[in-house]
Amino acid sequence: KKGKIDFSLLKGLELQPSLPLNRIYKGVYTVEEVDKQIIIKLPLQEYFVTAQGPLATNYYFEAIEVWGNPQKENGLKAYHEESKLYPFGRNNGKCELAIDLPKGKDPCLVILKLSSLEGNELALHPKNYGMKVVAVENDK
Repeated sequence: KKGKIDFSLLKGLELQPSLPLNRIYKGVYTVEEVDKQIIIKLPLQEYFVTAQGPLATNYYFEAIEVWGNPQKENGLKAYHEESKLYPFGRNNGKCELAIDLPKGKDPCLVILKLSSLEGNELALHPKNYGMKVVAVENDK
């Protein structure tokens, strides 16, 4: 309609609709733009992140930025930032992820991802993951 790519309808999209992020993370996170960065703040309490099975030991958050023009070959780019590892059931405080907005006029989106580990390995079952589009930038 606008004659260019627009990611605005993707904001709030659960990338696994049958396994939404809020099934694993019960806290209320905030997303703000400050000085050309997207900052995601996640408060942590021991009951905010739920282990999805007896083998789950730790979890971490990721901010994944995708930008560019999907109509061009190799037109999309991605970048990510990861938090430290947190053990299930023993956390108080907060996690903060900051990701720089890309230079240029291409639209971008930021996905918040929560991943679980079973010991030193990524958890096998998809129920141990949640991913949601939390920010969209179209016109810069």
